[in-house]
Amino acid sequence: MQKAGISRNTYYKYKDYVFSADSPTVGRHVVLSLILKDEAGVLNSVLTRLSELHTSVLTISQALPIAHKANVLISLDISQITVSIDEITKELKELDHVRSVHMDAMD
Repeated sequence: MQKAGISRNTYYKYKDYVFSADSPTVGRHVVLSLILKDEAGVLNSVLTRLSELHTSVLTISQALPIAHKANVLISLDISQITVSIDEITKELKELDHVRSVHMDAMD
């Protein structure tokens, strides 16, 4: 507790809620925000890559494309992944026509 610079009360209040993002026992769902180039097949390539990384897509929400860019929000079940979340976002960023990838939430 002293190393972390927190009080004993704070430690016991939050000790069951603080985990490493790469911890395999924590985080079964993640929400990713992506900006994609508005072209046919781009979302399909993202979904294919996510499947190859052993994720399961729970929901997809896509806004209307503006200035040839589409904002996509994808929630995933990541309970079966074999790589870290950072690796997943890196892999998606390397796909053609993916402009950005951001992890919005994880539980």
